[in-house]
Amino acid sequence: IRGCVDLLPEVVFFVLFWTLLVRAAFLSRLDFSKDAIRRSVRLTWVGIGVEVVGAYAFLW
Repeated sequence: IRGCVDLLPEVVFFVLFWTLLVRAAFLSRLDFSKDAIRRSVRLTWVGIGVEVVGAYAFLW
């Protein structure tokens, strides 16, 4: 059970990350203009950063 509790924060951040990713894709409405792609990439990096920082914060 302890292992599951330790994994919980990572699962939460993973879900948040993919939610950001899906929202970015939805907001751009499959619009492949440069601005939309740039915005999606920026949101993706923000999501990855949040996930990594959150994982390290809970690990240490």
